[in-house]
Amino acid sequence: MDLPEAKRILLANELGGGWGHVWPWFATLEQLAHGHHWVSMAVYAQPQEMDGAPDGIAVLQAPPPPSAKGQSDHGVYSWPQLLVQHGYADPHKTQPALQAWMALLQRHGVDHLIVDHAPLALMAAKILGIAVTEAGSGFVIPPASEPMPAFLPVRAQAVTQLRHAEDRLRANWLRLAQRTPASLLEGHARRVCSIAALDPYGPRTGVDYLGPLPVSCQKRSPSAGDCWWHAHRGEILAYLKVHTPGLKEIMHALGRCGRKVLAVVPGLKTERIQGNLRVTSAAVDLPACLETARLLVTNGGIHSTGLGLAARIPLMLVPMHAEQWLTAQRLVQHGWGTFWHPRLRSNTDLIRVLQAA
Repeated sequence: MDLPEAKRILLANELGGGWGHVWPWFATLEQLAHGHHWVSMAVYAQPQEMDGAPDGIAVLQAPPPPSAKGQSDHGVYSWPQLLVQHGYADPHKTQPALQAWMALLQRHGVDHLIVDHAPLALMAAKILGIAVTEAGSGFVIPPASEPMPAFLPVRAQAVTQLRHAEDRLRANWLRLAQRTPASLLEGHARRVCSIAALDPYGPRTGVDYLGPLPVSCQKRSPSAGDCWWHAHRGEILAYLKVHTPGLKEIMHALGRCGRKVLAVVPGLKTERIQGNLRVTSAAVDLPACLETARLLVTNGGIHSTGLGLAARIPLMLVPMHAEQWLTAQRLVQHGWGTFWHPRLRSNTDLIRVLQAA
């Protein structure tokens, strides 16, 4: 991201899960800070999560999204539907949040906003005339068109539901900012931090595909997991959320597959070594481990998936939500890996994939 003049830059995220969406940004934010910009990020996170940013990066508490928890991802086929589920069509919830974003941007003198799935922050910047770069996965950067396309093919009877969601969103955004969803997505830089082959809308014009974000080069001491991986010549790397569906079955299979496995599960309270399986909750140097890995098991976040593909190793995805399911679908279509989910595939299938690594 080339900004020749010193700027006051803010990375805004509304709909991520704590640090999940922002930690891949750390290297880019560090680079901007070293370029004499004032750099900050506004994240909706718990207080105990607010101290994990790189040195020199200000961390601000973002205004909460209109509805902190949307309904189930089941039946969501479009970006407007997703936002409606999270309260973005409700004027009573969005008006205070929009005003809070405008106040935050003005209070800190922000003159360039990086938006990673922060619709109201984007709207606030447009109203205030602040320069915007929209960045993130293709899932969170929908085409600027009306009607807005679906992520997946839908039945004819479901098209009415999609249009109803878009009409509700358009009416509220016209009320708030005199702009439609499509017009908000025009007139600024749009950078997809992935490859065109994984874009849920398919390869398209109007966006720049950058590939996965660079990894932080901030020096740190190797973790116990890093040391174990290199000392034991690890073969399978699993990087999973603690709420991964079927996590218990996955751990059991990893321990039985006969491979040397490092399982990284942030938030897990127990750490152990069991035969060829090392389980840890501490972060590891993901790119360094992937240099020698034979298989990456991950939930399908765009960053970890991109790093796995860049390392040219097979992947097994265990999706948790709609975006990760779409990534898994694209991955399988291109023959770059497979997926597993306890409701759709058996434990025997899981063991077979792991043993084939």
